[in-house]
Amino acid sequence: MSAFGKHAIWLLTILLCSVPIAAKKPRGSSDRAELIRLENVWNEAHIRGDAPALNRLWADDLIVTVPGMPVMDKGESLAFARSGRMKFHTYKTSDLRVRVYGNSAVVTGQLERTRSSNSKEFEDDWRFTKVYLRRAGRWQVVAWHGSPVATVSHNVGLRSITLALPNRQSHGVQIPGLITSPHVGDVVRSCSPGGGV
Repeated sequence: MSAFGKHAIWLLTILLCSVPIAAKKPRGSSDRAELIRLENVWNEAHIRGDAPALNRLWADDLIVTVPGMPVMDKGESLAFARSGRMKFHTYKTSDLRVRVYGNSAVVTGQLERTRSSNSKEFEDDWRFTKVYLRRAGRWQVVAWHGSPVATVSHNVGLRSITLALPNRQSHGVQIPGLITSPHVGDVVRSCSPGGGV
């Protein structure tokens, strides 16, 4: 190889090494960003009472399961949203976790919201799970489940455990060694060795 050929290869190698290679974002990263954006759309639509935005976000086969309400499909959920019977004052999510599995995704988190209905004020502190499906390139919610955050406390020696479900109906807690109660607001405590509650 001639000196010119060696210098040309050397120059070409330096040029190729110095040109930044465009890093393509993995699809999961853009899916995650889109799902977080849709979570914000969901929250804002509830605050504004924006049924058309919810209609776009909810799949035709949506199922909603939340405390104190019957299980609802998309039609029932939209009718409720359009009725104006409930007004959301705050609707904030935190601790979002997004897991993408191809054309499906699961989003979990905590939801704190305040709302009014029939001149009564309500506060919710829930954990939620949403299942999204991507159909024709578009993410939509097919299932949404919310449940109250349980308050759990215990002393350092683990002789006593207190479980309370704030403002929600309890169906009793079944933990060996604990006295249980199915009544709202009851405190459930363990019996310590040596008697007493």
